[in-house]
Amino acid sequence: MNNMEPIPEFDANGCLPDGVYVCDEAVFRVRFVEAFQETRDDRAAICEGFIRWRQEAHRLGSIATQWVNGSFVEKRPVPPNDVDVVTFHDYTRFNGLEAGVREHVERLLGGREATKAAYHTHAFLVLSCESDHAYFVVFEHWRAYWRNWFGKTRDRPSPSRPALSGQRKGFVQLALGDAHLAPAISSERRAR
Repeated sequence: MNNMEPIPEFDANGCLPDGVYVCDEAVFRVRFVEAFQETRDDRAAICEGFIRWRQEAHRLGSIATQWVNGSFVEKRPVPPNDVDVVTFHDYTRFNGLEAGVREHVERLLGGREATKAAYHTHAFLVLSCESDHAYFVVFEHWRAYWRNWFGKTRDRPSPSRPALSGQRKGFVQLALGDAHLAPAISSERRAR
């Protein structure tokens, strides 16, 4: 996993500058909860749900790399509703889980809208693998898709913010479990 560097300040549009910024939970809390005086209570509740979600996944044996995007890692005048996250879970490790556990992990990490009520987390799951693995073409398709989706702004006009669309922006990367065992995920925009 990449070395952690300070997460830069937001740009004029309230987004992180283009890039993928690696941090741990402590830095994540300080940067995206504590730094927001006016919406700190809302952000703290969302962050607590997100952390519980991560703890549950790790308790079930998940070690992964997560990309976090959306309004939680942006500066907006209104509080966010959730944390948007895609989890890259090692294909072999995932399929090595006991069947019942694997199904629970899949529902938890790939729950999409279903994980929002309990964990304030909009969750997507991608199984990752090395380039010599038979599943690599599928993995690389989804890695590139999420890199593009998370790495660009979408139209979201508001009275205090003009419509933005297609501008490059940054997002955050966290390890789930031991960072040394989490899969290394390329931040390249195009498929390899």
